[in-house]
Amino acid sequence: MNNKLKRIYSKKNIEQKIKEISFNIYQDFGSTEDIVLICVLNGAFKFCNQLLKELTLLVKDNIYIDFIKVSSYGNKVKSTGEVNLVSDSSLDLNNKHVIIVEDIVDTGNTIRFLHKYFRQKNPKSIKVAALLYKKASIDNNLVIDYKCFKIEDFFAVGYGLDYAQKYRNLEGIYNIENE
Repeated sequence: MNNKLKRIYSKKNIEQKIKEISFNIYQDFGSTEDIVLICVLNGAFKFCNQLLKELTLLVKDNIYIDFIKVSSYGNKVKSTGEVNLVSDSSLDLNNKHVIIVEDIVDTGNTIRFLHKYFRQKNPKSIKVAALLYKKASIDNNLVIDYKCFKIEDFFAVGYGLDYAQKYRNLEGIYNIENE
């Protein structure tokens, strides 16, 4: 399959938006509350890294980071609808503010799954930060607390997002079009 890539957002656009939501997080929690960024692997790693960098400038040392891996796409362009926990986070989340850092919120299935999962760990709060989100996720009454970019219904790659493990390395966000 040949793929054509159309750039939607540049690295500069992305980094500016992440700086803005970092400031919003800082306003919500200040510099004395413990914040845990839970990076949803693999796609959110670049977004989470930049978010961590920007938050560190504001919050300093009250930030924890952990990782969780779930799967709902496999090598397909549409979600299977079933969310599987592949690798769990290891931090004690009791009485900490948890921010789930997600690359894209499409159907909302993964976020609903993770909300339910993390509520069992007694956090002080659970929030969601998303690099990209689609209209359907908001239409399904899903709350995304820190949003970067709303996109139309296309398959996005770049800045950590992939198609069959390719294109994660791209610095911007692209619409992948099959030829």
